[in-house]
Amino acid sequence: MKLQVGDPRIKWEAFRDTQDEKEVQVTEGEETRTVGQTTEEVQAVNYNGRSAWRREQVLRSDDLGDRRVVLLVDKRTFAPLYVEARFSRFVDQYDYLEKPLEEPAFDLYAVEMMLRLLPLAEGFAAEISCYQVAERKTVVVSVQVQGREPVATGRREEVDAWRVAVDFGYAEQEYWVTVEPQELLKQRNVLHDGRRMEFVRVDPPEVVEQEVERGEELDS
Repeated sequence: MKLQVGDPRIKWEAFRDTQDEKEVQVTEGEETRTVGQTTEEVQAVNYNGRSAWRREQVLRSDDLGDRRVVLLVDKRTFAPLYVEARFSRFVDQYDYLEKPLEEPAFDLYAVEMMLRLLPLAEGFAAEISCYQVAERKTVVVSVQVQGREPVATGRREEVDAWRVAVDFGYAEQEYWVTVEPQELLKQRNVLHDGRRMEFVRVDPPEVVEQEVERGEELDS
């Protein structure tokens, strides 16, 4: 399927406020090490009189460099409103309301949000026109479900997840999205030097505390 901004087949307003934290792990040969951490927060806001989703994603890593991306999209259509990306000392931003695109397109950073809304299923495939702010051009992003498999969550449980391949044109990545509800559990891509990088969900503090308490009860 080809997705358009505001496509009526997608329930855009079904997205919900969310917070997430993931470890960044790099594997080289047989060795895996943690090189950083990412956090994500999505919340409903009012932006210039429009109901919007605001997504802030932060990467903290001495090895990879720090990064912060703030994206605002229309709550009803996912039309992009504003984006700001900070990579170490480099800052890039684009105001879609001041400089509307000639042809409607999503913002590239919205793809990871959209994966949680698409009707994922065996054989599902989609093409999404996205504006790549860094290059100031529109690209076609391809999404393809590769299968369904159990994946460990931060709580050390296994849940069913869709394995989804996403081709951004300049890079390919894999995502594991839980079947119900659809949440991003893991992300994987291969770096230019052959190392594998994964973003893996970690336990929120309250879950870790609950597990410690249960362990103490069992020991008593």
